[in-house]
Amino acid sequence: MFGFFRARDRAFVVYQMGKVGSATFKNSLERMYGKKRVLHTHHHEEAHDCITQWSRRFDAVVVITGFREPASRCMSAYFHNLTDAGNPWFVGTREDVMGRSVDWLISDYNRKVGAHVRTLVGPWLKNYERVTGCRPADFSRCAGCLKASVNNVHLYVYTLEHLSSFQEGMEDDPYLGGVRLVSTNVSEEKWYAGIYRDFKRRYRISRNEYDELYGQIDYVRWLYDDQEIRHLTKGFVTETQSAAGETGDGKSGSEQTPGRQNGAIEKTGSVENL
Repeated sequence: MFGFFRARDRAFVVYQMGKVGSATFKNSLERMYGKKRVLHTHHHEEAHDCITQWSRRFDAVVVITGFREPASRCMSAYFHNLTDAGNPWFVGTREDVMGRSVDWLISDYNRKVGAHVRTLVGPWLKNYERVTGCRPADFSRCAGCLKASVNNVHLYVYTLEHLSSFQEGMEDDPYLGGVRLVSTNVSEEKWYAGIYRDFKRRYRISRNEYDELYGQIDYVRWLYDDQEIRHLTKGFVTETQSAAGETGDGKSGSEQTPGRQNGAIEKTGSVENL
């Protein structure tokens, strides 16, 4: 039987890329345990400093990290940051965005996504290993997640596609038992919901191009097998050998497909642009 920790003995760090369900964990945990014992961050250095300090202050530090099929995550990040003038995804005001065609937005996304993958998504797992001191081999599979512990720091890794399984497994966990998730930050409720749906309906990329851009990302190879990736991307990835990326505006796949010439993943800085 699990020995559950009392609420005052633990603190929580929700540490992951944006657009992977982190707001749901942040808001749910803050509602239960208060803001002073919950950190929500997309920044590696902030996570490292907080984990180090809180591991000395609390009996248990719970670090929750989610991942998501990378193309869907990048599309979601693009729309989330369309009006953020300080973000590389920036397009303009809401009026500017609504005045653009879906074809234009697809072309803009394709132009920017390669750099986003190289600088943020691709290096993310390596930076996570540096922050936590744990590699994929250190994790064991639990109900709906992967789990590792370093002294009193307890690491949980989930995929957004299996969040419900993780939530079910949390009920019997000594550090997450009693946590009830309430979904927030749902894209269907946002101002760009309509154009986002049109974008996803029209976006196309070939399987070869998908593999070139996303297939060598470390976390993808760790957390997903080929069959699951094909299932998750079947709505926008074509299985033909030739370049796809059609958008309906007559442009070729080489013009429309994200980051074809930028497929290699490079490790760069640790700060999120999201």
